[in-house]
Amino acid sequence: MRIFISYSIKRHFTAEHFTAELKERDEKLDCWYDSARIHGGDDWEAVIHEEISSCEIVLYILDRDSAKSRYCNHEISLAMGQQKRIIPILFEDCKKPPQVARLQHIDFRKTTREWERLINSIYHFLHTNRRLFCRFYIIVFHPPMI
Repeated sequence: MRIFISYSIKRHFTAEHFTAELKERDEKLDCWYDSARIHGGDDWEAVIHEEISSCEIVLYILDRDSAKSRYCNHEISLAMGQQKRIIPILFEDCKKPPQVARLQHIDFRKTTREWERLINSIYHFLHTNRRLFCRFYIIVFHPPMI
């Protein structure tokens, strides 16, 4: 499962920590954040667009800086336009941007005990989509015999 992490530069180490923590909990979780995988000479905007297109989930590390960041807001708008699952991760009190205001966040402001809730959200999404995919496969490729 591919996961894109959107964050403000202030939370670079948080993105790095999330990548390591999620990988440790499940090696099939492939997290991507820009400073780890964009190299000198890359067209960073094209790479970000490509990564959002290829992911299933976007983790939005939400703080005052990311809420105001035009780059983060562009990433979230792009992900929403592609109907990606967005999971806001609240790191400090801030006003949520309008595009994620109605999305349930996971609260990391006071505790990091929310890891299980985050993992459960990821697995729930994965399970729901696999079930939908299986239903589609059975209907389209294996129609009932008449």
